[in-house]
Amino acid sequence: MAVKLFNSDSIDDFANERDVLSRIRNSRSGHINVLVNYGSLVYGEHHMLLLPWTELGTLEEFMEKEEHRDIPTKRRNIIYCMVDIADALAWLTKLKISLPQKFKEVQVMHCDIKPENILIFPDSSRENGLVFKVSDFGHAFMSSSIETQSHRYESTYCAPEIRLGKGIVQKNSDVWPYGCILLLVLIFTTRGPQEVIDLRRRLRQSTIDTFYEPPGRQLKQAVSEWINILKDGSLQNANINETEMTKELGKILHEDILVPDYNHRKTMEEICGKLKEAYNKLHTAVQTSSLNEHKETLKKCDSCTIPANAEYVCLHDEDMNKYGIFFTDTLHFWGRLENVRPVVAQRGSWEKQFALNMATCASSHVCLVRKVLPMFEQASLEVRQNPSLRLQKEIRQLLNDPDRSL
Repeated sequence: MAVKLFNSDSIDDFANERDVLSRIRNSRSGHINVLVNYGSLVYGEHHMLLLPWTELGTLEEFMEKEEHRDIPTKRRNIIYCMVDIADALAWLTKLKISLPQKFKEVQVMHCDIKPENILIFPDSSRENGLVFKVSDFGHAFMSSSIETQSHRYESTYCAPEIRLGKGIVQKNSDVWPYGCILLLVLIFTTRGPQEVIDLRRRLRQSTIDTFYEPPGRQLKQAVSEWINILKDGSLQNANINETEMTKELGKILHEDILVPDYNHRKTMEEICGKLKEAYNKLHTAVQTSSLNEHKETLKKCDSCTIPANAEYVCLHDEDMNKYGIFFTDTLHFWGRLENVRPVVAQRGSWEKQFALNMATCASSHVCLVRKVLPMFEQASLEVRQNPSLRLQKEIRQLLNDPDRSL
């Protein structure tokens, strides 16, 4: 358990966060991506919130480590977790709280969204074993009106209308900082920690440390450059799926999220819908399911042998015009089964014509691929955990001996 202590200068923050969390905790439904407290304690001058503890730290710390984005599925799952955060923020805008004799819908404005306030917890029920949670509601407040109270505060991620305007928090003011964080996450997943550090350094070199430039509130050049790289697909060493995903997210950032004029910025609910649509559209073919859900497909693979407790499964028809391989980790393949070999994403990318003609059975457990050209076939298999040395050894044996029985 973690204890959040408030000093004598922040008693108001304590009372505010305690009250907001109490409303959230007692709402009609909870949200897995919103961190709530176990309770609070006041002992003399000491004011404390009792919260869940995580050894995984914050998103800020997470983005400092290269090993968190070294394979495609880790990068994909980070994006998934960021969509989770969007869903949590959208949920907060329509929070249903209990009042005497009735329920009322209110909007919770967090007002301090930043990487340090997104905590990461282990979750064995999820594919990547992680869940992101929004935390620290010290600056938050609830309102039933669209234009809310004056609430001026300063932060790198603060929306322009709050820091430079009259301090009036709008219904979509939390969208801006979310967009700033999403941009950093996309930079991290596509280029790594150093590029995130470099962008932050460039942001600090101007008048104020923000993602926009006063007084016109236009995006800073460094931010615009990165958004253009993403939405134009100008990424190096990225596979076709990652490129298409970042293009779509870059477009959403540009058109809907990082819009300096809040009158033209989408709401969190609208943003969440667009992000989910983009994610689902580009990753339908790698959703997790079980072998039992593919009975009709398996009936067409009479020549396959599926051993019990197999770490990989090879499915093919008699003339080898179709095949699929499932491992417990990600591998990308091209060629006929007897010529299958791994393709390292950093050294090459798929031809677009292959990806456009790829047909799968929408599973990370089984992936059947049709021949798209006379000389080529391809399969894309997604990870659930890091490969073991033993599995790598068995893969090499299989590739060196294509007739080896599975």
